[in-house]
Amino acid sequence: MVGNEDLGIHGRFIVGAGLFPCLVRCELWGFLGPVVFQQGAMPRLTILQFPFHVRETREIVGIDGAFDLGLGNLASLQRVFIRFRSGGASEEEVEDAKAALRHAAEIHPSHPLLRI
Repeated sequence: MVGNEDLGIHGRFIVGAGLFPCLVRCELWGFLGPVVFQQGAMPRLTILQFPFHVRETREIVGIDGAFDLGLGNLASLQRVFIRFRSGGASEEEVEDAKAALRHAAEIHPSHPLLRI
């Protein structure tokens, strides 16, 4: 198990290419930093559940402020459940984040069900 204290140096959890090749369901709990999925990560994953902290994610994702967490890199994804946390974020940041997450699901090749 990897906890926040293990991620303190990086402030994020990056799931790299080739990691967890047989995993079909992933539930992440207790992370404060963003989770980022690289191309080729978890190729069989169909169900994903994770926390999304707007402020912490905004601080590190994209120069343009985009919330690209790499959901499109999870080729077999069918369902995404996000525990959305907006503490400290402005209303505009919250709406931008939700719109970006919806957009990621809409453009994903398998159009996964998204629950925020």
